[in-house]
Amino acid sequence: MPKSGTLPENHQARDGNGNIISATEGIFPICEEIEKGKLRVIGTGFYITRYGLFMTARHVFDSLIRSPSQKDYTLRIFHDTGSELHIRNVRRFCYSHHADLALGEADNEIERFPENPIQSRRAPMTTRIPTMGEKLATFAFPRNHLLDFTGDRTRPVQMFADTYRGEFTCVQEPGKYDSAQIARYQTTVVLESGASGAPVFDVRGKTCAVAC
Repeated sequence: MPKSGTLPENHQARDGNGNIISATEGIFPICEEIEKGKLRVIGTGFYITRYGLFMTARHVFDSLIRSPSQKDYTLRIFHDTGSELHIRNVRRFCYSHHADLALGEADNEIERFPENPIQSRRAPMTTRIPTMGEKLATFAFPRNHLLDFTGDRTRPVQMFADTYRGEFTCVQEPGKYDSAQIARYQTTVVLESGASGAPVFDVRGKTCAVAC
């Protein structure tokens, strides 16, 4: 697991005090436990509240949404505080029926540790539409098909994270037969499997979109 994550210059998210937020402290892989001790990365998510509410793409959960019984799955996320790494359970999630967006809630154990619950780092969001040609960047967790914690404990499990860059092209207006009438951003950012649901940062360091 990377100890720190970087974004291109001028794209770094900052907290209320102006300090740069490390990408891995607010962006994380979403994992499905396929058997005891073995996790599969199904997408990327990012925090939007202090105590564990996060956003991702709806299609990250597609196989679980179609499951006849949602009790058959267990979701985890990795939470990097900058000094410690926690594995947090996903307690519940909900999703939009019209857009490729979903919300999830991670267990922060506030009931057990009311004086010191796990707190999430989150970047500010914006409704500003990027300008044509504006540089965009996203940070995600691709190429992590299987994380096996059942093997040799002396060898650390490796997890890969990467930055993707591109430009804003246009707002793709909904088609004639799109009943939801949801517009989407079109960009030149090329993503890999596992990067779905990552935040897209504009040149002001604010989250302006979700990678779908």
